[in-house]
Amino acid sequence: MIHRNILVVDDASDWRDLFQSSLQRSKYRVDTAANLKEALERLIQNNIELVIVDLRLDLIDEDNRDGMALLKELNRRSINALVVTGYGTAALQREAKALECITFISKTSIGHNGNKLKKIVNEIFAEIESRDRIRTKLTEDFVRGKPIGYPAEAAGYPLRESLSKKVEAVLED
Repeated sequence: MIHRNILVVDDASDWRDLFQSSLQRSKYRVDTAANLKEALERLIQNNIELVIVDLRLDLIDEDNRDGMALLKELNRRSINALVVTGYGTAALQREAKALECITFISKTSIGHNGNKLKKIVNEIFAEIESRDRIRTKLTEDFVRGKPIGYPAEAAGYPLRESLSKKVEAVLED
């Protein structure tokens, strides 16, 4: 089994702990960060494949939107992100999607047991693995001298378009 690396970024320790423990039970490697600075440090230290990010990263400041700054950095680095927040607005959702986040989910729709989050993360990594297999086959064909193209299904980033219906189905369960 390939161990996948996830970073959970949330200012609320109860949500960080819930997401971390839930995902670790599914054999993911999960690191956490409480704020933007810690998140950026973890990105440098680890090979992160998916970031689960809250938009507000300050327990006191209701207007904090450091999560959006993190999304901009993740987009710049082509790292897939999933927004799970309790402070979303339609405008923030549009901005996050413009930054190629996979999807924008309210914490209330995830619930307090982490099962829906696990299912969504499983779908994300199944898609990543499918794309990895396509790229491997394309590389093998190229090495054999076959002409190849590069279909959208081979791209590792962004994943939003291919996963939107799958994520919606999980949330509706």
